This record gives sequence, C-alpha cells and structure tokens, in this order.
Amino acid sequence: MLQLGLLLTVPILCYLAVEHGITHSISKFIETFITGSPFFFMFHMGTKAHYYDGTLKYGGAKYRPTGRGVVMEHESFAELYRFHAASHLYNGFELLWGLLLLMSLGEWPLGMATYWRTCWSLWAVMISWLFAPFWFNPLAFDQEKLRGDVKGWLLWMRRKDASINTSWEAWYDDEHSYTTTGSWVKKGHMLTPAIRYGLTFLGLLGALSNKSMHDGVVYEAEMLGMVVGGVLGALLLLLLLRFILRRSHLALRVGSTFLTIGSVIAVPVILSSISLGTILLVCTACGYLVAAVTRFPLAFGKPRWARHAMQAYDYLCGGLLLGLCIVLSMPQFCRALQTKSLLSAVFERRVAHTEIMRMLDATA
Repeated sequence: MLQLGLLLTVPILCYLAVEHGITHSISKFIETFITGSPFFFMFHMGTKAHYYDGTLKYGGAKYRPTGRGVVMEHESFAELYRFHAASHLYNGFELLWGLLLLMSLGEWPLGMATYWRTCWSLWAVMISWLFAPFWFNPLAFDQEKLRGDVKGWLLWMRRKDASINTSWEAWYDDEHSYTTTGSWVKKGHMLTPAIRYGLTFLGLLGALSNKSMHDGVVYEAEMLGMVVGGVLGALLLLLLLRFILRRSHLALRVGSTFLTIGSVIAVPVILSSISLGTILLVCTACGYLVAAVTRFPLAFGKPRWARHAMQAYDYLCGGLLLGLCIVLSMPQFCRALQTKSLLSAVFERRVAHTEIMRMLDATA
C-alpha cells in the first residue's frame, strides 16, 4: 500500500529534522507534495525510460533539448503535445483506459477501497504522464492563452506542411521514421503491442457475455460484426442518397430529415435494451481492435487509412487534455495554485541569484 518509493523519503525527513527541527521537516515534506515534485520526478523518469527503450530497440539516438535554465515563458499546447505525445501522453492514456477497465470489470472483494489501495500508484503515474507538461507550463490555465492554444493546436492538426512545428502530418512522418527499416527484429518490436491490444479486445468481448470465454467471444464477435455491418451499411446508404439527390436540394433536405428522425427514434430504443456502459465497452473493444490492426501497416508501411486512424486518436487525446485544461481554467484558484507552486520562495531566490551572476559576468 505504501510502496517502496515513499519509504525512500524517510532519510530526507530524518535529515531535515536533525538540521532544522521536526516541524520544518514535516512542512517541507508537505510542501514538496503540494508543489508537485513527485509528479515531475515520475514524468522525468518516463522521459528517460522512453528514449532509452526506443534507442535500444530501434537505434537512431539523437540530442533532445531539455530547456535548461530558468524559463517562465508559456509554451503552446501544440508544442507540448508534439514533444511529449510519443514519450508520455500515449502511454498515459493507455494506462488510463486500462485502469478504467480494471475498475469496471475487475472483482474487488472489499469494494472500491481494495481497488484504490492496489492501483493508486498507477493512477499517480498516469496523472503525472498526462498532466505534468501542462501543470508545469506557466499560464496554462489562463483563458486567453487557452483560446490561442486551441486555435493553434487545431491549425497544427489540419495544416499540411513540411515542418513538424506547423503540421501534424510532417510530425507524424518524423515520429515514425524508424518504421522504414528492413530489420525483422525491429518489425517484431513494432508488432509486439498488437498482441496486448488483441488480447484486450478478446477479453472485452468475453467480459460482455455471460457465457464461457470461448462461446462468449464467438457470440459477441458475431454481434459486433452485425453492428459494425449495420453502421457501415447506413453510412453507405447515406452517401448513396447524397450522391443521387445532391442536385435536388429539396429531396436532400427531406432525406436528411427522415434520417434525423430515424436516429432520434433509434437511439432511445437501443439504450432501452442495451446499457450505456455496454455501449462504451463495445466502443472500447473496437478501439483496441483498430489499434491492433494498425500496428501491421506501421511495421510494413504507412498507408493513408492508418494515418487517418492515428490522427483521429490524436484528436481524441488532445481534445480530452484541452477540455481538462479549460475546465481547470474556470475556477481561479487553480491558476493561483499553479502560479504559487511555480513561483516558490526557492525559485525566486534562484532567479535572483541567476540575475546577479549574469550582471557580474557582464561587468567582468
């Protein structure tokens, strides 16, 4: 429950208690957690782990600037997303989906207390990987800055350009440049995540049925195929009607009205027979299936449909993070707490020391 990492703080507490007293030791310990230092440390270790792992698997080590020195400049959301998506954000969202599935489908003898006692450290890692880049970004919860971040991020996602700073497509090609390899070992590393995505897909299908694992997977797979086929058929019918009736605006409006009415009637009927939780689990299973299938073209090429799937996932992840930042920007205490944590007394002393040393260097 306490984990080994928390026990490593005991020597620090003892050292501060001997040097400055027990009250100062406890206050500093609490201040460390309030300012988010453990989350920054977990984020920092995630950065190291990602680039060490990528270099050992695929090679291609290169310099990554870390922004040394005192920086109090607001970084755009698109820049933060571009820089941390592969190393932290994708892994953080995968942890989030897994923890939510474990919460909804797992069996906990003593209720949710057992779940949180078991998984709180994983939640801390997930929050660190997803939220640390934005919490430690000055003015991240300023509403004016957020409006500019939303416009800049949407423009970055849509624009087609040769620079990774201004175009999602250029960044995508640069991030997946390691896939152009003839090594079967590297291709095996690229395909390895498809195994856990596929197993998760099968596990979700089995969990949705009350039958045995084999029979449940087969039954739910048939039902899923029928649903997906029905949705695709409806979309094809809509496209066909639009192609036929596009010259007649009146007929197109009448057809769209009937489709809208049919959707309004069908949605309550479906929800009355199938719970919203089941629908979400089916959508999650489809997402894991798409993720598993997408790994194969990534290993043997980059077709257009795989690019569209990855871009749709980036829209989902970026939209959720932007939505969280917008929600936290509404109450003013979040912005005040962030500013206070970033501009601590220690930070102010370091800023003053840096300015004095710069002045001394200039006069010398």
